[in-house]
Amino acid sequence: MGQSCLDEVANPVVADTSVFINLSASGFATDILHAIPNSVYLTEDVLSELQEGERRGHAYSDPIERIVDHERVAIARLGDRGMECFRSLVEGSTVDTIDDGEAATIACALELNGIALIDDGKARRICAERFPGLVTAFTVDLLFHRDVQSAFPRGKLALLIFNALYDGRMKVPVQFAKPIIDVFGLQRAGQCKTLWRHLRTLGMPPSG
Repeated sequence: MGQSCLDEVANPVVADTSVFINLSASGFATDILHAIPNSVYLTEDVLSELQEGERRGHAYSDPIERIVDHERVAIARLGDRGMECFRSLVEGSTVDTIDDGEAATIACALELNGIALIDDGKARRICAERFPGLVTAFTVDLLFHRDVQSAFPRGKLALLIFNALYDGRMKVPVQFAKPIIDVFGLQRAGQCKTLWRHLRTLGMPPSG
């Protein structure tokens, strides 16, 4: 199994928009959030982005309202330090800025001494450059958290990971590609476009 960077840490986690979309797509969002021991936060900006997505007709497998209203998720409002960080991430040239949800997630994680759950490559790069002490994690780190792995039987675990990949287009860091393929097999992996690059690198080109 892949090693989640969240296994040994108790810090709160602050999740970006894409993370909640992936969790929703999994079909087991609230069960996953129940399984992890960390406190879970989302910012007002992320909530707005999720609600706007619903207004535009995006159908979430596990409704965002149900996830957000769940007792395992708290809405975080940025304080002075967070707002200063937020502005530094959204103001300036396009190459050096990120969107509001990602910026708010990073700023909130800094305020809470937490972990920023962000999948976007540009946001992770800028975060690493400006805030090297801040720990970041991917959605897949949640799904491979040892407590999540223990909470679900293998068949259900394979289903929720496949759903997050196929319906949520979840991004996969290279270190998790082989463990994911091992969970549900090469044939189903070939149906997930976000795995295709990894399949080719592993010498297993997708057939579809």
